[in-house]
Amino acid sequence: MTGKSKEFTHLDFENYIKIERGYAIIPSPDEKYKTLPDIYARLCSVIYFACCIGEKSDRACISNSARNEALIRAALSEFIALDDFIYKTYGRRLWFNDHTNTDPIFHMLKLLRNYNIHISSSVIDSEPMQVRWLYEPEKILTMDKYFISNLNLESLARLDNAKKYLSQLPMMIDAFEEQQHMFGICTLIMKCTLVNTACLDVLLPHRNK
Repeated sequence: MTGKSKEFTHLDFENYIKIERGYAIIPSPDEKYKTLPDIYARLCSVIYFACCIGEKSDRACISNSARNEALIRAALSEFIALDDFIYKTYGRRLWFNDHTNTDPIFHMLKLLRNYNIHISSSVIDSEPMQVRWLYEPEKILTMDKYFISNLNLESLARLDNAKKYLSQLPMMIDAFEEQQHMFGICTLIMKCTLVNTACLDVLLPHRNK
C-alpha cells in the first residue's frame, strides 16, 4: 500500500515574483558569486539558455521551433538541477525546496521542467510588445516577446507531482501566465534566477569565517 500524496498548502498567491520591467542588456549574476565558480557557471547557463529563446536557428539540422523547445528545456533543467548540485556539494537544500518555498512561480518552473523532460515539449510562440527605454522615455520600440503557448491544466495534471497541488494548479497557471506575458518567458526565467541568488549568500566565503 502506498501513502496518499498530501496537497501543498503553503503557496502564497499574494507575494510571488512579479515582472515590472524587462532587461535592455542581458543580465549577469552578482560578481560576488564568482567565489562559487561551479554555481556561478550554472547560473550563467540558465540565463544564457533563456535569453537565446526566440533566436533563429543557425543550423540546418534543427528548426526554429525545435531549437526553442530545446532551449526552454535546457533553461528549466539547469534551473531546477541547481538545487541538487548545491545539495550534493554543500549538503544544504538552498536553491529550491518545494516543501518550504512559497512562490507559485518557482513551483511552476519545476512542473514545467518535469513536463518537458517526461511528457512533451513546451511550445514557444511570440507576440509584439511596445517597450520604452528607462533612460530615454520618449523612445518607444516594438519588439517580440516569447511565451509558452500550450500551458494548460490538462497537460500539467498528467505529471505525478501535480497531485501535490490539486486545487491550486489553476491559480498557479494563472499567476504564471500573467507574469510570462509581461515581458516574456525569457525575462521571467532570468528574473527568478537573479532574485533567487540571495539564498546563496550563506555559502559565500566571508559568511563562513
